[in-house]
Amino acid sequence: MTNLLLSNFLRLLKSKLLWVTFSLMALFAALMCIWQYTPYSFLYASSIDLEEIFLPIFLLIPVMLAYFVSLYIGADYDYGTIKNKLIVGCSRVKIYLANFITCAVSGIFILLGYAIVAFTAGVPLFGFFSSDAKTIMLYLFVEICMMLSFTALFTLIAMLNQNKGTVMAITLISVFATLIFSLYMLSMLEEPKYVYMPDYSDEFLPLIERPNPDYLSGVPRIICQFVIDFMPTGQVSQILSEADEHLWIMPFYSLIITFASTAAGVFFFKKKDIK
Repeated sequence: MTNLLLSNFLRLLKSKLLWVTFSLMALFAALMCIWQYTPYSFLYASSIDLEEIFLPIFLLIPVMLAYFVSLYIGADYDYGTIKNKLIVGCSRVKIYLANFITCAVSGIFILLGYAIVAFTAGVPLFGFFSSDAKTIMLYLFVEICMMLSFTALFTLIAMLNQNKGTVMAITLISVFATLIFSLYMLSMLEEPKYVYMPDYSDEFLPLIERPNPDYLSGVPRIICQFVIDFMPTGQVSQILSEADEHLWIMPFYSLIITFASTAAGVFFFKKKDIK
């Protein structure tokens, strides 16, 4: 296992893919700072918090990981690296776990590409974080756990499919499709319990409070909330919408997905016929 990880990390250092992905994240961070700091920023810069510069990282990480994992593991299949490792006696479990750990470490490195630029450019322009240290550390923990869950899911797909083009298509489409679904469910949860409608029986048309027929209650609401709390993209949609009431439970669900996906991936990879 140690030799596999060492081999993977040495390959990473020379990998153009890793540095391109890192650079893209850094570029996105720079563009985010520039976009927020417009020529008219002196009118409203005081209302911009550094946290707003960091929010896009929650959406960018799954997209970049889908791109990186599909190409990185796909290259292992294209060049026969995985088959060669099996020939020299490496176990399938160790090969799978080594690739997952390598992709997870790469994910943290890619995340740093955005964070370093956003912090070094954002602090002089917008000041330091307005939230307390405890909240910032919680968001950081949520992001790392979320990143691990995405990495585990993408590694599962990439290790069981030898076509990197297919893997990239599946992972990217899955990210955006489930994100749209999550945003739709979040909009249902954000429906107010009561709405105000004009009373047409009164000539002055006063507004009266009525129950909102679109408001979710009871079991449907519990199920809907659980789904978007559990799904990684559901967590992304809530954070981007600044609906952070369930932030504390998200790392727990992310770790469940990480362990379950990795266990399933190891199980099926042991049975996979590698060509």
